[in-house]
Amino acid sequence: MKRNYLLAFTLFLSQTTTLWGMDDKEDIDEKNLIFSPNSPVLKNSEDHQVIKQLQESIQEVQKRTDLKDMPRDKVILIGPSGSGKSTLLNGLAGKPLIANKQFKLDTDTPLKGSEIGHGFNSKTTSPSFWKQKDLVYCDFPGFDDSRGAEKEIVNLCGMYNTFSGPIKVLLVVSENYLTDRALDFFKLMRQVTENFPNEQLLGSLSLVITKQGRTEKLDARETLKELIETTDEKEVVDFTPHVKKLLEFLLEKKFSRIPYFAFPKKEGEYDSNVSLLNVMQSIDELKFLENPKMDL
Repeated sequence: MKRNYLLAFTLFLSQTTTLWGMDDKEDIDEKNLIFSPNSPVLKNSEDHQVIKQLQESIQEVQKRTDLKDMPRDKVILIGPSGSGKSTLLNGLAGKPLIANKQFKLDTDTPLKGSEIGHGFNSKTTSPSFWKQKDLVYCDFPGFDDSRGAEKEIVNLCGMYNTFSGPIKVLLVVSENYLTDRALDFFKLMRQVTENFPNEQLLGSLSLVITKQGRTEKLDARETLKELIETTDEKEVVDFTPHVKKLLEFLLEKKFSRIPYFAFPKKEGEYDSNVSLLNVMQSIDELKFLENPKMDL
């Protein structure tokens, strides 16, 4: 409890002023700060060092997400760690993708900050950006970051700073979230709908299914339909009415709101043309969310 309180308190401080942890001053205005860095509550405590590091990380991500010199319109890629966000962004940027012996995709020339990782460990360590004409594509570290709660707070802070101005959102999940990890899928969808309350995302979000076709004969759209029909809202707490409404909206229009990024069928150069065409069509058909209001 104490640790969670301290982390939240530091997040608040980072959004107001750099009061401590950044210099050697002994005297700090107690009207602006509940605990001074020399307070017995924090002194000789691991939490003191954690908070100093956290505040520095938040300030760094604030600098990285200052996009005043970039186009206002953004396409935001969000989703779990290991879902393929960085792979998708590298593909959209025209980077040649290669499938290894395990049919995992990689590239020899990744976008800076969007190196491709594999598994559930977060490879993207901070928000990275790619500019294409009048659009900025933003690749965020995965939800439920594998490096712990402190990094999750930093990620949310970066997301909060970036979600301003007109945005379109690509929620990227791998195919197995609709089969083996259905409860995780609903948890993710609930997090998204709660971060963007009042149904803001209707028409501004696409659900991109990556590694599609890894399970033979699986139709992701039909699987999602069946998942909605067979899930009991009383038994699955994360299957809220808002989640159900968003998923049903995505299913209304064939393909464009739920584009696929196919699983490679052979080792070597990956032909991404069809998959990327579907994703680009989906992006084009989305409407910009002009004034997103995130509830963190």
